[in-house]
Formats: sequence, C-alpha cells, structure tokens
Amino acid sequence: MCSTNALRSAGVVHSSKSGRVVTHRLDPSVLQPLSEWLLRRQTFWAQQLDHLTDDLETS
Repeated sequence: MCSTNALRSAGVVHSSKSGRVVTHRLDPSVLQPLSEWLLRRQTFWAQQLDHLTDDLETS
C-alpha cells in the first residue's frame, strides 16, 4: 500500500509483521506539530472573518 508506506516513512505509522499478519500502529505524537499549526490557522482565519463581518455590518 502506497499510503501506508508514506505514513511509515514519515514516522506516523509503525508496522510489525507476524507470519501473514501485518499490524500497523499510529503514533499520534508525530501529528502534534500539525495539530498546533492547524489550530493557529483556524484561530487566525476565525478572527479575520469576524473582523470582516463587523466591517460589513457597520458599512
């Protein structure tokens, strides 16, 4: 699976094989910086849209 390989190479997923069974484990700590970045962007754009709404209502 290409997507699994990409996640594995990014360190997000760890895989182990036992016989024919492959188990994949997600490491959520790797996603923490992304989560923080998204939260900052969400806050920024929410504020920008609030300011735009205020400006449009007072016009």
